[in-house]
This record gives sequence, structure tokens and C-alpha cells, in this order.
Amino acid sequence: MAAGTVRWYSSKRGYGFVVETNTGLDVFLHQSALARAGIAELKSGQPLEFTYKRNERGFIVDEITSVGMAPTRANNWGWADRHADHRAAVPTPIGASPTWSRLIETA
Repeated sequence: MAAGTVRWYSSKRGYGFVVETNTGLDVFLHQSALARAGIAELKSGQPLEFTYKRNERGFIVDEITSVGMAPTRANNWGWADRHADHRAAVPTPIGASPTWSRLIETA
């Protein structure tokens, strides 16, 4: 049994590649291996445990034994949101009411 991570997988194309952790091999992953394991979709970076074999074109995933959680982005905010103190103050337009300028500052 080998461990690795999904390099990429396209459900539209029906195939993708897995990188084996110990050797760094690119192992071909066909949708039939997912169907046999009862897996609907995979995401890039998702860890897998699998068995693979060699065929005439290279290495191919034979059986998927377990699937881990896909990595998520911990923070989806931009630079300006992380460094709010560097943000420029919103100028109040000439002749604008104070209520209108408060609405702009909270947006």
C-alpha cells in the first residue's frame, strides 16, 4: 500500500494523477478506480492511500483504500483586510450628510 496526494483530477475528463509520497512517482488515476472505491470526487492536494501497478504505459492506481480530507484555505481575506491599519480613510464628499458618510465607512 502506498500513500500520496492528488496532483490533479478532472471529473470531466475522467482521469488525473497522484504523487506517491515516498518515491515522488506520478501515478495515473482513472475514474474506474474511484467508482470501485465509491468515491464521487477528488480535489488537488487531497491525501490518498492506494495500491498501484505498472502497465505498458507507466504506473496506474489499482485500488484506493482510504481518502483524507482536502486541504482548505485558512484565511480567504486579502492583504488589505489583514492589515486594516494601512487602509486609507474614506474621505467624506463635500456637502454629504454625516449619515451618508457613516454608511460608506461601514461598507
